[in-house]
Amino acid sequence: SESEAINAKQEDLQNAFDANSEKVYQDAAAAGQAAGAQGAGPDMGGQPAGGGNGGDDNVVDAEYKEV
Repeated sequence: SESEAINAKQEDLQNAFDANSEKVYQDAAAAGQAAGAQGAGPDMGGQPAGGGNGGDDNVVDAEYKEV
């Protein structure tokens, strides 16, 4: 019947999506491991060279209240 054909195509599509998702996940994991092996990059947080509080960034820590 037509509904069985639709269900079969939907299952085929889901299987293809799952396979593709697995590949993307594996590629991302491999890229993450490669980046981790190289050490922390400039965007990995931490303190900049020479200390973190020596510069005058004109930053004020304050609380505020929404009205």
